[in-house]
Amino acid sequence: MTTQMTQVSLSSQIIPHPLDTTPYTSILTVLPQMMGQEVVGCMGRGQPWYGNSVYLVAHPPTLCAVPMTTTQVEMFHPDDSRAYTIDKALQWLDQPCITAEVSRLRDGLVKVWQIKMQLSDLRQQEQLLSRALFAVDMEMDGVQRRMEQTQVLEQLSNMHIAYTPMTIAMEDRMPLTP
Repeated sequence: MTTQMTQVSLSSQIIPHPLDTTPYTSILTVLPQMMGQEVVGCMGRGQPWYGNSVYLVAHPPTLCAVPMTTTQVEMFHPDDSRAYTIDKALQWLDQPCITAEVSRLRDGLVKVWQIKMQLSDLRQQEQLLSRALFAVDMEMDGVQRRMEQTQVLEQLSNMHIAYTPMTIAMEDRMPLTP
């Protein structure tokens, strides 16, 4: 999916600066980015770009947002018993923006649940693997201790030396007498 950008001239009003006699334009170019809630623009050609997020507010600005508790957020999960009631209320409300936000919240809740299940599985696997590693370490410690007591390494070294053929090459030696 590509980002579609269109050039829109928002304002060409001249605003004089109190200390400067040269007028300047407030905003010459604004390029709204179609993906996401962001506006990108500059003060004119050759000027640095800036960007800022734009948030759409569904309620009057005099009202403060009421934070939701964890229980209230979790009631939007698709497997919750209240999902049918919420769906009916969304149909009666008939506001696509709110329905879309509820859908995004539900998708997020499902993803969180899936990740928590994977973490739980990983913890169980880690416990099983830790137990198996401990058992193998204990077994290896026992084998090592028995090998040390019977001096297996020394016996193997002695046998290896005893059965290694030792040939002395006589033709490579120089005669000592002329």
